Amino acid sequence: MCTSTGGDVGSCTNVAAPQTVSDTAACCSACKALSNCTNWIYGTGDPAGNCWLVKDIQGVHPSTNRIVGGKDITPGGGVSFSSASDALLYGRGAGAGDDHVLTSTNVSPHVENREAYTPYFYSTDGYSALGVVDSWRTTGQGKTNYYPAGYSQSGSEIQWAADSKSAFEIYLMPAASLDIGTQSYYALTGTALVPPKYAFGFIASRWGWGNRSYIESVLKTFRSGSYPIDAFITDFGWFTNVSDYDFQPAGESW
Repeated sequence: MCTSTGGDVGSCTNVAAPQTVSDTAACCSACKALSNCTNWIYGTGDPAGNCWLVKDIQGVHPSTNRIVGGKDITPGGGVSFSSASDALLYGRGAGAGDDHVLTSTNVSPHVENREAYTPYFYSTDGYSALGVVDSWRTTGQGKTNYYPAGYSQSGSEIQWAADSKSAFEIYLMPAASLDIGTQSYYALTGTALVPPKYAFGFIASRWGWGNRSYIESVLKTFRSGSYPIDAFITDFGWFTNVSDYDFQPAGESW
């Protein structure tokens, strides 16, 4: 019942009023005490409480501030590691809402606009860990962008969970520092590609450039005014006067 993953649900049925508890373990215990509770959701930011006791969950999807647990989450089981209660976990990735935070107690790996999260951490206990499964999954939004292997930390325990439909592997890399742990991680996965030099300069992007001559006139203004500019991005939408969000696969006649 305490198996969990960083995520939320699309719909569910409450079996009790929301509670305020100390941690995920307490939320799980509250669910166990009710015969009709099959799952629990732990998260912050709601004045009604931080622990929801539910059943009939559907549409589990990634979330950076919710943890969903219970017997319906990982039917294939998971694995737990003991940890120092004050151990910090670095390296899971970041998104627009938490890019200023270097540590986190959980991850639900996925890729989305302006955010990317991975099933990896470096622990100040002195090691790095990477969870691996053999496929991605489709979320409730119909995108194949969710990687079903994640972890959550509660007190002195780190729980890894994965989709039971996939083979699950965990790579452990002893490392005395974050620097060494990162080097070990790159030695395992391969180093990240480095963008070309101009990509580190100033780039001007606009959604709706009118035409090539307009772009070139703006470039000349940058140059004549001695403003730095290394690249332009011709964002989508520059080629038409309407958005293509609602276009069907066949497109339009024009």
